[in-house]
Amino acid sequence: MDHTVRPNAGSQDTAKRNRLRIDWILIGFLLIAGYFLATEHRAHAVQYLPLLLLLLCPVLHLLHNHGGAKHDGDHSTTRHKENDHA
Repeated sequence: MDHTVRPNAGSQDTAKRNRLRIDWILIGFLLIAGYFLATEHRAHAVQYLPLLLLLLCPVLHLLHNHGGAKHDGDHSTTRHKENDHA
């Protein structure tokens, strides 16, 4: 068994715990700030919801076209093959 003491092992654990505490404090602060921001400015933001919906339509249209199923060619060739059998 190796009982070698690593001098940095304790300081690394302390640094990780400090970082974790800082992250939780930051998350809590952002949640509280976001809550107050939303409640205080709700009256101002509600009037822009119809405009936001209109502006969101082209963005969703672009994302839908680029993220959809990929087609391997022209659909007109498959239509001609179906019509030839009739």
